[in-house]
Amino acid sequence: MPKVIAFGTDKQAYFDLFIESCSRYNIEPVILGWDEKWIGYGKKLVAIREYIKNLPSKEIVLVVDPFDVIFLCGLDEIEYKFNRTCSAFLCGALNLGRLAGTIYNFKFNKTGKELPGTPTNYNHLNSGTWISHAGYAEYIINELVDK
Repeated sequence: MPKVIAFGTDKQAYFDLFIESCSRYNIEPVILGWDEKWIGYGKKLVAIREYIKNLPSKEIVLVVDPFDVIFLCGLDEIEYKFNRTCSAFLCGALNLGRLAGTIYNFKFNKTGKELPGTPTNYNHLNSGTWISHAGYAEYIINELVDK
């Protein structure tokens, strides 16, 4: 069964919905960084690396943002679908339709640039959500941190 890892320093946004969805599907997330000051994504990446380096290398890890993710199925289904992809590292992606894209542009897009066009329906990489085996994920993170 995959290990669910989330990084959050305090309760905000949709955290309660995340916890409720975990409870609904009997998922026990590991919350890293709680009650610590947010100092950036580097700290998040290092905390995740430190946690997964003690896991068996073949264990599947699912890293999520606890403020904007809710589970709509159990970990058995997620693991099954991940294994069918034959991918070593899989990132989440978003499809912001017309309404959500408008809200995104108004609320978050300070650059004024239009949403990028893509050959698929997905127009945003959600790098806060990814799944991999612990050993491979540690290798990828080490490469990012070391460079």
